[in-house]
Amino acid sequence: MTTRPQHVVFGAGEGLAVLGEHPDAVGEVWHLPNDPDTRTTRQLVDIAYRHAGRSRRFVVDSSKIATSLGAKATPVDDAVADTLDAYRHDAANPPLIARAGAGRHHIGPSVKRTR
Repeated sequence: MTTRPQHVVFGAGEGLAVLGEHPDAVGEVWHLPNDPDTRTTRQLVDIAYRHAGRSRRFVVDSSKIATSLGAKATPVDDAVADTLDAYRHDAANPPLIARAGAGRHHIGPSVKRTR
């Protein structure tokens, strides 16, 4: 089971506000504080249902779309590889920006992924 630190929206916003108010924060890498008791996503869902006073009575099942329409989940390794390829492409090919009136328009290359 994989656990990871979780940030709530309000806590993350407060942490970013603290960083924005301190000149010493500029140019540094910061990790926002998080609860050291990490949880799985399933555990977080269970906690949310408990706080809502409800029980969790569902199972995520994609068999209908898979059998009816042929949709398949992207394997996690492929998704991570594609995401890293896109980031590397973007880093090597920064978008070209042109001014048109008061707005900005992206005229750079589009990301094309290959397998």
